[in-house]
Amino acid sequence: MCGSAATYCPQEMPCRCRASDLLDLEAKEGLAIVNGTQASTALLLAGLFAVERVLAAAVIAGALSVEAALGQEMPFDDRLHRARGQKGQRAVAAPTGRC
Repeated sequence: MCGSAATYCPQEMPCRCRASDLLDLEAKEGLAIVNGTQASTALLLAGLFAVERVLAAAVIAGALSVEAALGQEMPFDDRLHRARGQKGQRAVAAPTGRC
C-alpha cells in the first residue's frame, strides 16, 4: 500500500514507507506545488489583514457605543483584565477603558 496516495499509518502501527515511496513527482510537478502554495499563502494573508482591520473597527465601534450610551467603564478596567491574565481580553478592553 506504500505506492498509493491513500496511505494511512495509525499511530499504533508505525509506517514502514519512505516518503519517496509515497509520492513520485515528474518534471516541473514539484515547482507547480510550490507555486500553488505561494498563491494560497498570499490570499490567506490578504484575508487575515482584512479581518484584522475589521476587528479593529469593531473594537472602536464598541468603545464608542459604550461612550455614547454613557455606559460604565469599570468592567473595562485594566486591573481586572490583568488579574484574569488573558492578553486578547486586555487588548480589546483597552480602547473602551480609555473613553
